[in-house]
Amino acid sequence: MRRTYSILLLTGLIAVCIASWAQQAKKKTTKVFMPPVYLGNSGYTGGAIRKAEFDQLLKQGLQAHDSLGNKYRIVGFDFSYAERNLYEDSSANLVVLADFSSEYCTGDTISSDISQSTEDKPSLYDRTKAGDTAYFSNILLTTCPGNTILTIPDTVTILGRDMKFVITK
Repeated sequence: MRRTYSILLLTGLIAVCIASWAQQAKKKTTKVFMPPVYLGNSGYTGGAIRKAEFDQLLKQGLQAHDSLGNKYRIVGFDFSYAERNLYEDSSANLVVLADFSSEYCTGDTISSDISQSTEDKPSLYDRTKAGDTAYFSNILLTTCPGNTILTIPDTVTILGRDMKFVITK
């Protein structure tokens, strides 16, 4: 009787191991190609950046190229900006909160709605300060003519890597 239970237990354990191994074999990881995107004509792909340098590079727009030298044209991207401001709550305590603004920008530069000042609203370049954060996400790219190494047709749109910049002094 004891031997029968041992055989059944061993058979069940083998069945569980085989089922687990089969599920592991099914899961094949595929790498998605996402070219890096750079702020302006620089090597910045995210991280801490000084205010003056951020403003200067943002005016240049976004650029994308891979390690093989293939260039990509920026179709558009989502730009989000978290501006830290000091507020007073209902108990008269000072609280630092972030005001978020977001906009879809076509092409490789931010739209004129946020880059140019009006009489009721300053431009983004006037508002940037230490502690603010800029996000570039959903960056759509197409290949540029003349890329001989890539086999992606010009009509295919791919995503570039997202960027996050924290502005410092």
